Amino acid sequence: MSITFTAFQNSAWKDKIDLELNAHLEYRTGGHVINAQGLYAFYETQLIGGVIFQKHGDILWIDALWIEPKFRRQGVGSKLMEQVIDFARQNTLTCLQLNTYFEEARSFFDACAFENVASIPQWKYGLTCYFMKKTL
Repeated sequence: MSITFTAFQNSAWKDKIDLELNAHLEYRTGGHVINAQGLYAFYETQLIGGVIFQKHGDILWIDALWIEPKFRRQGVGSKLMEQVIDFARQNTLTCLQLNTYFEEARSFFDACAFENVASIPQWKYGLTCYFMKKTL
């Protein structure tokens, strides 16, 4: 399987991703992504995943990471995280941080050597919020 990773994608796709991500975040949290950057995974010409993040001082905050379901458990997410770590190091950032509400995502980030800093049970929508970080 030939998967490519890039920070550059079709501008129409970027607009669609930004619009849908912002709509999803606004619906879920009342907030939206500001000054976000992204890395994307493609299988041939099909967008199959990506990660959206923001720099805050020396911290890289991960807003979202997604992989299309039929491409999960094939190393795509791990390779995206490697790309994010490379980006963070190239930009002299010292830490990655995120929160997630989903056990499958928490397990993925555990496998990527993130530390669970705090958990808030029943935080939003009856879901536990996991605040996680990875020091570089």
